[in-house]
Amino acid sequence: MNQFRDRILEVKKIKSAELLDNAGNWRVHPNAQRETMTGVLREIGKADVLLTYYSQRAGGKLVLFDGHLRKALDPDEVWTVAITDLDDAEADKMLLVLDPLAAMAEMNGARVLELTDRVNTDDLMVRELLRKMELEAQRAGEEDDDEEKSKKEKTGPAAMELMPFEHYDYVLLIFKNELDWLAAVDTLGLERRADLRKTNKIGLCRVVSGKQVIERIQQLEFRVAQNANGSPIGQEVANENHSAEPQTRGHAHEPNAETVSERHRDGGRTRSGRLLESASLPRRSRKSRAASAV
Repeated sequence: MNQFRDRILEVKKIKSAELLDNAGNWRVHPNAQRETMTGVLREIGKADVLLTYYSQRAGGKLVLFDGHLRKALDPDEVWTVAITDLDDAEADKMLLVLDPLAAMAEMNGARVLELTDRVNTDDLMVRELLRKMELEAQRAGEEDDDEEKSKKEKTGPAAMELMPFEHYDYVLLIFKNELDWLAAVDTLGLERRADLRKTNKIGLCRVVSGKQVIERIQQLEFRVAQNANGSPIGQEVANENHSAEPQTRGHAHEPNAETVSERHRDGGRTRSGRLLESASLPRRSRKSRAASAV
């Protein structure tokens, strides 16, 4: 059993002058297309049919919905015409989608190149059409190679692939001088690396987990609060190696409730402002710390 209806009623030989152009035909046929079509017809002949239907809008006459260019070549030419039982609405739809539907096909560049190697033509316009198709096929092949190469280069470890519930948000920090960059390296606990490119136009880049940055800032705030309150800081904290990787889970010290609440009460003062203020605090001598401990 056929899945689709056969809408062709009959096939007849009809002269061009007996066929009506479709008033809704949106195709414009330039001279180059007309000359190329003529060249193909001369070399090969008629190998396709014109598509028509009996139009109620045209008083029951045969109206084209495909084949306007061929019909226009010569009013006395006789064509093989497929007559369908479409109505005006269906013919309008076919008129609209036939060419775009064909254009949706993608090119297999390798096969096009194989065909152009086998096909010969004496018509200049047909030859030009084949030359353009060959160039397009070559470009398509080069783009496919570049895309495949790009996919291979961009393929990373499976562990880096995003899960369905994940996404990336970004904050971009730009440092215009080396001092600020080195301060960021120390503050965020980044690993120091040598610049092998020997250029001052392209800077070094690091991708750091936002969670790690937040944890690092919270630790620094806690230390600032401890200094301001006069609490001694452990030797292992004071001598921390900033070049080591920052902790990924948990904190060495959690910020106390007072520090967190102050952050919300201070009217939006930035963390960096708090750190800068702490830098102006006088350092307590070992003697004063020892005295306070006693």
